[in-house]
Amino acid sequence: MQFHYFEDYPTMSEAAARVFTQATTGKDTPVACLATGGSPLGMYRHLAESGADYSGLTIIKLDEWLGLPMDHPATCEYYLRREVLEPLGIPPERYVRFHSSPQDPDAEAARMNSELARIPTPDICVLGLGRNGHIGLNEPAPVLNPLCHRDQLEESSRGHAMLDREQANATEGLTLGIADILKADRILLLVSGEEKKQSFKQLCQPGITNQLPASMLWLHPGVEVLVECHSTGIPRPSMD
Repeated sequence: MQFHYFEDYPTMSEAAARVFTQATTGKDTPVACLATGGSPLGMYRHLAESGADYSGLTIIKLDEWLGLPMDHPATCEYYLRREVLEPLGIPPERYVRFHSSPQDPDAEAARMNSELARIPTPDICVLGLGRNGHIGLNEPAPVLNPLCHRDQLEESSRGHAMLDREQANATEGLTLGIADILKADRILLLVSGEEKKQSFKQLCQPGITNQLPASMLWLHPGVEVLVECHSTGIPRPSMD
């Protein structure tokens, strides 16, 4: 992993936008897997303000809260439409997504596995770090599912700001699995917010454990970790 530290959120977001642009520019069929939440929001808005043409980009939704209507303001669907798909002009046929309220969640995960098999692997996967160390909605567990699946949410995830802000409840989620994430050519992990400090501290110790799903990123050769020091309270190393 390569760690980069930034004094504030705007600076981190601008740097993240540069990494994203570099990873997707010049590709015939660029593909990006995208997280939602506060950490990548500034990056998405930088991309929207750039005026660049992203209409040829295929977007994969990383995860989704299970049981909410698709148009609910707390869903990842609502977030991505508002902050990414509409601002960047992504056409519907270039958007691969979980449904938030399927009749059969396991069948929905299987459908998503089939969808991923028909498109190129992502040029970049953008992730946030969960307060419990999750990536996507891969929660700490004795066994981690490598492919798309439904997952039980820990209490810390059920209190995520996206849900809390809209007073929404979710006890399960649909998510890409660890193997799906690791297939991306490059991975961009964004760390912002005081509640991430402990999980980030654990991530900095090379080693792999199911109790910190983000530690699986040590298996990938192309991970860049961008850390915003102000809100996290993480000091910026003098050598960076």
